[in-house]
Amino acid sequence: LKTSQYIDFLIKEPNSHARLFAVKQVISKITFDEFVHYSNDLLHDKYASVRLLTYELYDKYLPSESEPILMKAIFDEHTSVRETARYLLKKKGIEDFSEFYRNALVNGPSNGAISGLGETGREDDTAYLINYLDLEQPKLVRCAIKAISRLAFQEFKNTFIEMLADNRG
Repeated sequence: LKTSQYIDFLIKEPNSHARLFAVKQVISKITFDEFVHYSNDLLHDKYASVRLLTYELYDKYLPSESEPILMKAIFDEHTSVRETARYLLKKKGIEDFSEFYRNALVNGPSNGAISGLGETGREDDTAYLINYLDLEQPKLVRCAIKAISRLAFQEFKNTFIEMLADNRG
């Protein structure tokens, strides 16, 4: 099989571990043009490990074009993808990620922005997050609880205890 045929097959493989294994195997054989051709599919893979590897390769193959791609990745739902994107962006001189997350939250809540602010923010950033504890979407509430806990657990401990009686699901 040619590399491109192999990649076509692996992108359609339903087993995420098999996709990751295949990506790791083919990555050393892939040409620049093949990477460019397939990168969009790989950047949107459901499996975070495939996305993570693709972001690293994007920065390697297209360093001058990777910044906007990595800026999107700091909002990924998966912690390791956000951390890797921030690491790669730090190498490019971008440091204050909490400001990006604060600005994103102005447009409404997202898992990546809430979690990212909890990972990079300061204690006073809980002011941006506290209202998300009252949302109806359990996933966003969980993200807010984790984020606030990272920033100021002791201050909000009683709030979290009261939330244990919550019946939103």
